[in-house]
Amino acid sequence: MSALDRLDILDLSGEIATLRRQRGCETLPPRTAEQFITFHYSGVVYQDRTRAAELARILDEARYHLAKNWGSTQRIVYADRMMYDFVVLTDGTIVNTQPNRAQLWHAGNAIANARSWSVHVMLGGTQDLTAAQRASLFQLFDALRADGAMRSRATSRRGDTPKSRR
Repeated sequence: MSALDRLDILDLSGEIATLRRQRGCETLPPRTAEQFITFHYSGVVYQDRTRAAELARILDEARYHLAKNWGSTQRIVYADRMMYDFVVLTDGTIVNTQPNRAQLWHAGNAIANARSWSVHVMLGGTQDLTAAQRASLFQLFDALRADGAMRSRATSRRGDTPKSRR
């Protein structure tokens, strides 16, 4: 059993899998041998940080990721999944958003997309991590590191959030 399997993680991947995909969306290739962890935050100040509101926001962001053109005006590309592996809620709950490990278009470069775990927290502006979020992030990062990702290669990046929520 991996260190990740030993964590208490809420699995939202089944519900996300039922969301509408764009016609012709690309199935992203498997991802193995992760070397990095990319920490995402929304950059949006969320007034309602209740568990119910945050779970609803994850589904909103998943819909946005599924509808977004990840390509260009010359080559439209839709993804078949949300671009985060995990989301850590204000109360410290770790949420899994993926049914399996796949390369995600989240880090802005091909190497990190192919070799990086994507971990997201919904906070921004002057909001800070709660003590529960911080503790869960350390547990999650330690588990990912124990399973192969190197802590020294963790980076942060502001996430891509639906404009309607900004």
